[in-house]
Amino acid sequence: MEKIKILGIAPYQEMEPLMRDIAKSYDNLELYTFTGFYKNAIQFAKAFPDKEFDVIVSRGGTADLVRSLNDTPVVKIKVSTLDLLRVITQALQCSSRAAVVSYSYITDRVEMLAKFLRLDIRTFSFETPEQIEDTVKQCARAGYDLIVGGAATRDYAVAEGAQFLLITSSRESVEASIQQAIEQHHLINDVLDMSKIESGKLTLTLEAISLKEVVEGVVGIIQPQIKTKKQNFDVHIENITVENVYCDSVRLNQVLLNLLSNATKYTPEGGSIQLSLFEEASPRGENFVRTHLKVKDNGIGMSPEFLQRIYESYSRADEARIHKTEGAGLGMAITKNLVTLMGGTISVKSEVEKGTAFTV
Repeated sequence: MEKIKILGIAPYQEMEPLMRDIAKSYDNLELYTFTGFYKNAIQFAKAFPDKEFDVIVSRGGTADLVRSLNDTPVVKIKVSTLDLLRVITQALQCSSRAAVVSYSYITDRVEMLAKFLRLDIRTFSFETPEQIEDTVKQCARAGYDLIVGGAATRDYAVAEGAQFLLITSSRESVEASIQQAIEQHHLINDVLDMSKIESGKLTLTLEAISLKEVVEGVVGIIQPQIKTKKQNFDVHIENITVENVYCDSVRLNQVLLNLLSNATKYTPEGGSIQLSLFEEASPRGENFVRTHLKVKDNGIGMSPEFLQRIYESYSRADEARIHKTEGAGLGMAITKNLVTLMGGTISVKSEVEKGTAFTV
């Protein structure tokens, strides 16, 4: 299976090994990393001249600049409220004259935290990288001797003789951004695939494949999501006498990943998901086999009304319980078309609050 190529631009050195460690959990990810912030923009292009990346992951002003310089999708690493609270608490323990110097979307959140928790910390805001130096000087002239900020702020703070504390992103924040980058890549591919399907330009490539290897590969890709949600996952294989078959491996992987991704998304933490395979004789003769694939979960389920249009493009259940789940509603439309193109069928049984089972 072709891997997703992601460039991770780490604004500070400690983030680069963190990105690499997180990437080890994803079998479908090929991660390249580079440490630097907006001043190193020219070096970004020179670092990997022969690579075309599917998605770039970075933080703050660096992410904004990279987005403006190229057409590759950019996912911004978030700074969580806990990330901010951790560094603010540390700053106030070190100095009574501490201030946060950062982009306004960071300082606005710091001010909300300070007001809510009654913390005595001042903020100085800027909107563009060009304003950082003057903003740091303004902070130092006001008598603040400890500056909290991003990587691009560090050198200016030190030049003013101030102590400096770096705003870092937690492992959870970095991992969430990498997962978002993967989902964004899948979303773009879904749109392209749907366009090919609708225009009749999507074709299959038949090749000898191992069902065992396909299942192992898909399980390896989906495991990080299952682990994050502490779900129970089981693979049940019954009566498979023919392991090597002719099929389009890329599209078979896509079908399985769509079904399993939906199962993990719509099954709560601690829920159960099962992937089952079994074989029967094919009506097409002894040179063929009919393999059944079943993905079953005990998640939130679907209403009878939604099941009537589940395979329509851009179809999503209009319910509050799924509004926080990302997706364009193309996955099942693509899955249905791919299964049909490969000469198969797909069926679904589902009940609200009890779960869903797809059989291919």
